[in-house]
Amino acid sequence: MDDRTDPTLITTSPSRGEDPQRVVDVWAHKAMQAGWQVEVVPGFGTPSRKQAMTTRGIQDYGLVDVEGLQYVVKFGPRFRVPLHEVTETGAAVERPFLTYTAWAEPVLVEADLDDYI
Repeated sequence: MDDRTDPTLITTSPSRGEDPQRVVDVWAHKAMQAGWQVEVVPGFGTPSRKQAMTTRGIQDYGLVDVEGLQYVVKFGPRFRVPLHEVTETGAAVERPFLTYTAWAEPVLVEADLDDYI
């Protein structure tokens, strides 16, 4: 059994205004620190921040190859954290909030899925 963290569980916490290519590079670096051999796939067509977000505010930022399997690095609201606010009455309240995160999801090709059925 492999003791490395699965690439789908590796995340980074870039700011919303961060350059998409930098987000992909930082995710790749973090995956390499976890022991994976990672290559950023050039020519993915990294979107600009001005392009429309995809479903649920999640945007594809780049493509990486992790030891023979390709993953799309995504960016969007993902992790639930508490947000502390002070109301008009001065009372402190806590409500849930989703933070922006970068993560990777495998590129699944129908031919690949046939191997597991």
